[in-house]
Amino acid sequence: MAEHRVERLPVLDEEERLVGIVTRRDVLQVFLRPDADIREDVIQEVLVRTLWLTPLAADVQVDDGVVRLEGTLERESDVSIAGHATARIDGVVAVDNRLAGRFDDSALRAVSSTTHGVTDGWSHSR
Repeated sequence: MAEHRVERLPVLDEEERLVGIVTRRDVLQVFLRPDADIREDVIQEVLVRTLWLTPLAADVQVDDGVVRLEGTLERESDVSIAGHATARIDGVVAVDNRLAGRFDDSALRAVSSTTHGVTDGWSHSR
């Protein structure tokens, strides 16, 4: 509909009789969600469940499906995770990620999972 700039389409029955009209708005209405619902999902799904933060860890504002994230998180890596996870919430049209991180953890390497300490050599000696 958008590609061909069609605003309305006729709805026909099996005998090709006109039974209604569907508009672009009717089609998009399925995807639209109230801003308050989107905001609550971002807070609960992204901040609390994904990043394990408090609901007040960032300021979340939603206007016509556009989410703005503001504030300072502990780790820089959480900033990009918050933005990507927010974009996946149903009804989000765009994300304006204005979050910052206190600690740049991008250069950190994963620690080896090799056992060290008291048990060194124990598993191999048996």
